[in-house]
Amino acid sequence: MIHATNLAVIAVDGVERDTEDLAVKHPLCEKHVNAKIEDILLTKEDDAQMVLAFKALIMDMLVQYSPKAKKWHGYTEMLEEVSKMVPQDRQMPSHSVNEGSKKVL
Repeated sequence: MIHATNLAVIAVDGVERDTEDLAVKHPLCEKHVNAKIEDILLTKEDDAQMVLAFKALIMDMLVQYSPKAKKWHGYTEMLEEVSKMVPQDRQMPSHSVNEGSKKVL
């Protein structure tokens, strides 16, 4: 089986050329060996967020893509309410802007 993907390489203004500096990343290689299951387990807050997001996205698809949904009484109000239910991405806590790019499990 062949898996083919289209690829485009573009320059992004404001990104330093050393972003892909392998000499900096090499010492971080293979530190995932020291990772523990606690490093990837979801918290109760994460779990609750995922359940809410799942339900909201299903409701959003039902309201937007059901046949003749736009003719439903109160369609616009339903769509607005469902849009409010869809959780927005939340900022991951970090002490440094670059912390995530330097830290490897």
